[in-house]
Amino acid sequence: MFFKGIIMKIASKTRIIFASALVLIFGLFVSCGTTDSASTAETAPAPAPAAQEEAAAGAEYAFNASNLKAGDFADGTKIGDNDYFTLNVPDPTKPINVDGNNKNVNGVSYTQRLKLGGETNTLSFTMASAGTVNIVCQSSSGSADRKLLFLSNDAQVATASALGASPLYTTIELPAGTYTLQSSGGGGTNIYFLEVIEK
Repeated sequence: MFFKGIIMKIASKTRIIFASALVLIFGLFVSCGTTDSASTAETAPAPAPAAQEEAAAGAEYAFNASNLKAGDFADGTKIGDNDYFTLNVPDPTKPINVDGNNKNVNGVSYTQRLKLGGETNTLSFTMASAGTVNIVCQSSSGSADRKLLFLSNDAQVATASALGASPLYTTIELPAGTYTLQSSGGGGTNIYFLEVIEK
């Protein structure tokens, strides 16, 4: 009986040790699994970013003299899309004027013109980036061909022909900057349409 009791105690302790060992092993297994998952979550590469959309086209600004209010325009008047263009009139007694005039250029009909009224009045605008300028203009004299000058910092960078016989559509490529349009040749230039397309 004495030995039987000792054997039972040993067996009981063995079961306890074995059960404890199982619990310990299971705990280590769970811990390792959790660590591996966390490690995987931390080291997993971020998803590849989506492809960027193609850059939007540049801004466009224009005015059509046919859509302007007829009459005189004072110094500092802004016209066109988003008031992009500024009219400069140093002498208030000689304003820029819009009046009726029917012309057809490249299949487009115009019913009004913006008259700079000499070489002192100008039109200016600022391009935020390089782009294209499209202009329809004509000399204010039916018998004299002129040039509409594109000035930047008082330096001539381009010209548009302003013929006496009929309006002409001209396209000019310009870098970013501020530009002033001024008539030359001893008289004024009439503008029917002006468009700036920034890239």
